[in-house]
Amino acid sequence: MLRLEPTGNASTEKDERLTELLARAFAAREQLLQMDQSETDALPVEKLRHIQRVARISYLDPTIIRSILDGSHASHLGARDLWRMGDMPLFWAEQHKALHISTN
Repeated sequence: MLRLEPTGNASTEKDERLTELLARAFAAREQLLQMDQSETDALPVEKLRHIQRVARISYLDPTIIRSILDGSHASHLGARDLWRMGDMPLFWAEQHKALHISTN
């Protein structure tokens, strides 16, 4: 099982909803990677799309993930923002733009 832990000492409070969403995202990605074609075909389309949507969040820029885990993420960023993001940009710089996060 994948375990996500923050690095260093966070001086700000963690957003538990964001942390939980990240954990679910990595679990969903692992679930998809472990499935074979027959298992994928057997899933209802809605369930498969849900798993895929959650798994996409696991492909966030590692600096964004780290900032969420240590509580130093942008204050405007919430779990709802990540969940509602239709198409997650592949490039990390584009993710920062889409989420209105400065790249400092």
